[in-house]
Amino acid sequence: ALSSYAASGLVINILGLIKINGKGISSLAYSGFYQPTFGNNLGSFLFAISYCFLIWLFAYVLYKKKIFIKA
Repeated sequence: ALSSYAASGLVINILGLIKINGKGISSLAYSGFYQPTFGNNLGSFLFAISYCFLIWLFAYVLYKKKIFIKA
C-alpha cells in the first residue's frame, strides 16, 4: 500500500513534467483522448479509473514478485 501511494504521487508529477507542445503527458491524454471521446464528466471519470488501474497494476506486479515494502 505504501509503495502504491508513493508511486501515485510520483507518476502523476513526472507525467506532468514531461512536456509535449507545452502540455504535460497526463494533460494531453485527458484533453486529447478522454475528453473528446467521452465528454467532460465521463472522460474525467475514465481518466481517473485508468490511472487507478495503472497504479493497481504496479502493486500487483510487486505482489506477484513477492516484493513487500514496509515502513
